[in-house]
Amino acid sequence: MNTSLGVIFGNRDFFPDHLVSEARQDILALFKEMNIETVMLGENETKLGSVETYAHAKACADLFKANRDRIEASSSFCPILAMKRAWRTPSNFQG
Repeated sequence: MNTSLGVIFGNRDFFPDHLVSEARQDILALFKEMNIETVMLGENETKLGSVETYAHAKACADLFKANRDRIEASSSFCPILAMKRAWRTPSNFQG
């Protein structure tokens, strides 16, 4: 059985949206490589699947609650604040 993480992409409406899309692609590819399953908002559930508002946070909380038996931990990302290449390196997640 693979590890399952709840994943949150935080964003603000004034940040460039493409950063969320790029971060989602990067994180999904990285987690797939590491055999980590994800539970996260779909790109059509909120603006690009990110959490910007209280309503988005509520939707994410409901999703996590519905999957609480699968989720072992959670991780949140704010693409605008992260150095893009730094968090893409698998070694950052090990030990």
